[in-house]
Amino acid sequence: MYKYYFLTFLLFWLGSTAPPGQTACSAANFPTEALCKAAGYCKWTTQCDPYTVAADCYRINEIGACRPSGVYSGTCAPIASLNVQYENVCTTPTSNNKVDYNYVRFPISTTGLATHSLTGITVADLQTKTPKSDYLYQVFTVNLQLATNSQLNSILDLYVAYQPELIKTTTHPYYIEKALFQTIQNIRDDTTMTPALKGATLTKFWQLADIFLQRVRTFSKHYQTNYYILNFAQTTFSRLYLTVNGQEHTTTLSWLSYTKNGYVQVISYPAVQFGIAAATAFSDVYYVKIIDDAATPAAFTGLSLTVTYIYSGTTFSITTNNKLVKITDKAAGTYVEDATMIAYDSTKSDTGSKKLAYALSGGSEYIFYIKGI
Repeated sequence: MYKYYFLTFLLFWLGSTAPPGQTACSAANFPTEALCKAAGYCKWTTQCDPYTVAADCYRINEIGACRPSGVYSGTCAPIASLNVQYENVCTTPTSNNKVDYNYVRFPISTTGLATHSLTGITVADLQTKTPKSDYLYQVFTVNLQLATNSQLNSILDLYVAYQPELIKTTTHPYYIEKALFQTIQNIRDDTTMTPALKGATLTKFWQLADIFLQRVRTFSKHYQTNYYILNFAQTTFSRLYLTVNGQEHTTTLSWLSYTKNGYVQVISYPAVQFGIAAATAFSDVYYVKIIDDAATPAAFTGLSLTVTYIYSGTTFSITTNNKLVKITDKAAGTYVEDATMIAYDSTKSDTGSKKLAYALSGGSEYIFYIKGI
């Protein structure tokens, strides 16, 4: 399909004199869906239209459209240092010509289908089979990135059904975390999704995330991977701290003592995808799970955590009014904040060095972010 779009666009472009990214997105200039999409900076509804808001800059594939003579020169900015890990070439004018972690866009694989494995077994058929390793590879080849919301829900249900196989030592955690970050990207980029549909999918996402955390505990005592839009970290109680990096900030969880052995596990992700305003989201959202390492692992509430947030950017002003805010439901399509905000610890904070510290205790799970007030 993409080869068809490219060849069609190439033939059309040969007859055009304007450099790439400088021809307005319109029905007159790009009369077909193929031409419109192949341009790399237009969207197709019932005709070819331009993007109109800065929040859509990350969707653009043609960097010329964001340069000074491009059609989005007043709306978007070109990314100064491009990275082959992701497809982003344009960003918002306020992002200092850097990729915005909220909108990292990993390449979409066109191999496979959202309804079948590569060998042709349907998702429905895989769900009816007794989960075993013989079919696990088939599950991994179903393409989440091409899925509609309904198809994505079915694929996530399939992964959850294969939980007995996914937590075995023969399965690498990467296959699960890949499904997780591809799910987050799919949800973010689905322009038709309502908060209710998003919440239903996120419920399944967190079921799979829990399976991932089970597998990581048996894979390694210490684990950390970063995908910008979704990050994972784990360490043992004995290490006494765990640091997670975000865009222009780091957050460290630390504790002074523990009465048994266990794990602190963290999943972090940008806040703006869940209805939190970018102007007040001073950090990622952090989901923290604390669990012991008994034969049958159980939630552990005996760690007294200090959350230390350090900001390295220049956009925000770090003041003592900034609060740690808990989220009431991590699976909600739009996040609702707990009314009780946690104030900074004055004995461990230093606004001059852009460092704020907060105390958390008494829980085995937390979900929170640092909010600018």
